[in-house]
Amino acid sequence: MENNTTQEKKRIYSFDELPIVINVPELAAVLGISKTAAYALSHIKGFPVIHLGKRIVIPRDRLKEWLENHVGSDSDWGLNPYYSNQAE
Repeated sequence: MENNTTQEKKRIYSFDELPIVINVPELAAVLGISKTAAYALSHIKGFPVIHLGKRIVIPRDRLKEWLENHVGSDSDWGLNPYYSNQAE
């Protein structure tokens, strides 16, 4: 059995590789941000989330559309504290 810390993270190169909906930790991995920042992003008005009880999911196609609509946007939506101090 392989240890999770030694497993190589799978890189996503296309939205077509994603499942129809992703959860917040997967959103963090796709965007290259922390889980905390991804949870904060998921609570921004207009961000495409579906609340299923306590679970939050993001439809792949709506995420792609949201990202395309926000390319070049000047706003950091208040997320700067979550990702500016991450260690690379």
